[in-house]
Amino acid sequence: MAFSVKSWIPVAVDVFYGSVKDIKSPGYFMDRFHDGNIGFIMDRGLFSETIIRDLRKMRMHYIVPLRRNSTLVPYNVKFDSAFMYNGRPIQSSRLGYIYVFQDPLMRAEEESSILRDVASSVKDMEYFHDKKNLLGVFAIISDLDRNPSEICEQYKSREEVEQVFDTMKGDLESDRSYLRDNEKVKGFFFIMFLALRIRFHILKVLKEHDLLGKMSVNEIIFELSKMERIVEKKGTEYFAAVPKKVERIAELFKDMIPMG
Repeated sequence: MAFSVKSWIPVAVDVFYGSVKDIKSPGYFMDRFHDGNIGFIMDRGLFSETIIRDLRKMRMHYIVPLRRNSTLVPYNVKFDSAFMYNGRPIQSSRLGYIYVFQDPLMRAEEESSILRDVASSVKDMEYFHDKKNLLGVFAIISDLDRNPSEICEQYKSREEVEQVFDTMKGDLESDRSYLRDNEKVKGFFFIMFLALRIRFHILKVLKEHDLLGKMSVNEIIFELSKMERIVEKKGTEYFAAVPKKVERIAELFKDMIPMG
């Protein structure tokens, strides 16, 4: 599945046989959709030089965090810029394809944790001095030519992508299709894709109106299900009377619901 980090909406889906190797699936996906702006945001544990080479061969954008012990992470970094993320200051620097960041709050937490171990004789000061230059530091490798703040924000956006799959498995029960026919499986995931787009459009509206935590997507869908469209024999169409709460919710989605 492809997820737009601009619109925050799922934009494409495809289904592959389980026998297709994971690293080959993105190539097939790219061939199908021909979109040069598709890229992959990976978790730290997935990094390998082989994967990076394969992504470059497929001319696919990538944002991949490096492991802490990776030799690609510079030991001494002179940070030359800073930005705010979720109300926290982050230091940053760029060295070619490598983007390096340091979170002062994370650094303080990690430093306190190691010093507690030193105080209880679990570790020694030599260990602390060996690690202190990399405390709170995380690095990302990417082919994108962007400001460090953009790379960091796009990497953090993987949480939104993970939310898509959580929604698929939880609310939409996509892992319980029990289908074996290839065409039926593809049809099932196409309907799942349309349902996801609707749900994330609703979620986007709730975010825009600062209503997250006050209303849930399921609540919105349930309330809107109370709307009944009446079609007369002459072809006249209109909505039956609805509760005031439903009217207020429908007003939020007037661009999505044909109210004529």
